[in-house]
Amino acid sequence: MKLRILSLCIGSLFVGALLSKQFAPRVSAVTEIDLGKVSPETVIRTSFKISNSGHRALRVFDFKSDCGCATIASEEIWIEPKKFTEVKVLIRVPKGDSQRSFKVIYRTNDSDLPYSTCRFEMVAEYGVKLTPGRVVYLPLGGSDLGGSDGKQIVTAKVSDSRPDFTSLEVESEVDFIEAESLLLNDREGQILIRLKNPFICGEFKAHVSVIYRLGNEAISSADILVCGRADDQVVAIPSIARLSLSDQRELRVHVKGNPKSSPEIELYGFGENVIRGDFEDDNVLLISLDDGMEKPDAGAAILRWPAEEMSLSVPVSVER
Repeated sequence: MKLRILSLCIGSLFVGALLSKQFAPRVSAVTEIDLGKVSPETVIRTSFKISNSGHRALRVFDFKSDCGCATIASEEIWIEPKKFTEVKVLIRVPKGDSQRSFKVIYRTNDSDLPYSTCRFEMVAEYGVKLTPGRVVYLPLGGSDLGGSDGKQIVTAKVSDSRPDFTSLEVESEVDFIEAESLLLNDREGQILIRLKNPFICGEFKAHVSVIYRLGNEAISSADILVCGRADDQVVAIPSIARLSLSDQRELRVHVKGNPKSSPEIELYGFGENVIRGDFEDDNVLLISLDDGMEKPDAGAAILRWPAEEMSLSVPVSVER
């Protein structure tokens, strides 16, 4: 009799444990996220998913990373039963590492899972120079029209350091952007983007997808955002060729494209108080050297239009 009572008690405890396991909150995170092939110093915004398969609200907090290249945007989140949420992560791919993985560690109010991790894998050695989300501006204008058929052409070079890079595919989401790929060798390719219809008018943005293939297998992909403006059958966006400051101390540069706002200006390579950049109006950039200073060799002015998601690098060379 005592053995029967003991066996019933043990059975009740076992059933109770199973039921508590069934109704307890659960965290099921993506354990590995492939960020693809990216170039060093590329900033990638990604996320991972946490789902609550239990019957009570789940608290997730105390997000940390075991490397300094990842920043987690979330501080504390609550997930309702049978729901899920995404945790955003900002990653700066480090230099010098051919392959690197790191973990995002977080805590929950589930006693069975006090600590959980999400593992990220980064591959930087086989760098796609065309990084996801990169904005490519068509260097077009009245003097840059290509061909009598009105097609505008811009090229972007992509590369892969492995010898098994066999083909490239490109796709455009709109019919007036035509894109094709050209395999230069077993490690390099070139993307040709054409404005196919010369009669479009107004501002446009279009995504062009680039897919790397090894045989029939897609091994990597990138996304190009092509931006421009078409007025009177001419596409014109901010584009400036190499400039030269010879004996003169000032140079006025006309910026094509009629941006709607004045840009932010940053100057590189000239040292402090050596070169200035000011906008006289929305279209003319004034670059000037301070009197009495030795002429620097070269530098660059970086113009950014944050509201229009546009940027432009102006190389400036100074001849002695």
